[in-house]
Amino acid sequence: MADGGPGEIKRAVKLTIHCSDGMTDGERDGAPFDGGPFDGAPFGDDLFDDVPRPIEDVEDAVIRRMEEEENEPEDGDYTLVTTAMFRSDGKTVTLTYDEAFSEEKDVKTIISFTADDPGSVVVMRTGEIKSTLVLEEGRTHISFYETQFFPFEVTVRSRKVVNTVSPVTGKGEMFFDYTVTLKGMETRRTVMRIKSE
Repeated sequence: MADGGPGEIKRAVKLTIHCSDGMTDGERDGAPFDGGPFDGAPFGDDLFDDVPRPIEDVEDAVIRRMEEEENEPEDGDYTLVTTAMFRSDGKTVTLTYDEAFSEEKDVKTIISFTADDPGSVVVMRTGEIKSTLVLEEGRTHISFYETQFFPFEVTVRSRKVVNTVSPVTGKGEMFFDYTVTLKGMETRRTVMRIKSE
């Protein structure tokens, strides 16, 4: 997207990002997670199977579950509130923010999608370790983590992708439920909820 082109919208938005491993208590206590195909089995008790859309209902379910937890959030669970730059030329939309949990300098995350296909979202991370993840509900994509030594192939399987962010205002919500498998290594599940306002 060219800088400051005619008709481009550019404004700061507040992002609230909640990220968790999406695991049930039994899985955290040592039950295996095999990362197989999306037939319901590899995720154990899915937190969102009975939750209807729209995204507000999913958010309520996540908040309710967090409030029911007696312990502190597990390692890897976090909530980040930050400022992002929203840009849109009417066709391509991007949300760019600084990566708060990285020890590297000048690390940014860029979330992008096209206005005519908001269900296909690209999440790109810059810095010494670069990555580009394509999230598209029910689809599998091969990507790479690029390190200063060599790239790692990763398989990204998206179970649910919901995107209500407006290409005009930048306001809305995103919900991602996906797994990442590094070649020859274990599968990790991520459940991410992003609110842009």
